[in-house]
Amino acid sequence: MKRLKYLLEQLKRKAKSRSAFTLAETLVAILIMLMVSSVVATGIPAAQRAYESVEMAANSELLLSSTISTLRNELSLAKDIKIEGTDKTSVSYLNPTTGTMSRIYMDGGKIMYKMNAAVDGISPGDDKNATRLMSKALTTKVGIEVTFDSITKSGNCIVFNNVIVKSERDDTERTGRETVSIRIITL
Repeated sequence: MKRLKYLLEQLKRKAKSRSAFTLAETLVAILIMLMVSSVVATGIPAAQRAYESVEMAANSELLLSSTISTLRNELSLAKDIKIEGTDKTSVSYLNPTTGTMSRIYMDGGKIMYKMNAAVDGISPGDDKNATRLMSKALTTKVGIEVTFDSITKSGNCIVFNNVIVKSERDDTERTGRETVSIRIITL
């Protein structure tokens, strides 16, 4: 019994000595947490926009680099090169690796590739079996497309003028090169 009395007295003393938060202290803590969470909440969309901007720039540079590499691979060994079209946006050539005449041209803001171009005699824009030079999945996933203004031939180089990566959504220029020269290797 003494033991029980002693324990009860101990509990009473502990209960009396415990200090709790007052209502004012609790309200101040909640107010501080609300201010911190509002700052964090407004910063998240800004961080997301910055991330998307950096990602779009990286994807644009990657697409431009891939397009230039594809053009170099396709045209560096070309023979019988002819720049065609009234606005000089088409190049026909003999592809020595496949032994066929091929064509690279602009159509509807997209760089197109056509194999067996001279055989069918179809003009650029009417090619039913043409494909995009760069994969549709690659360009539409991020909503960008590579375009160029014209093609010229200068000595043993084919020059693509004003090669630009544009956003398909808002038609803004993301990155580009004034000229892309591809040296033709004659064997």
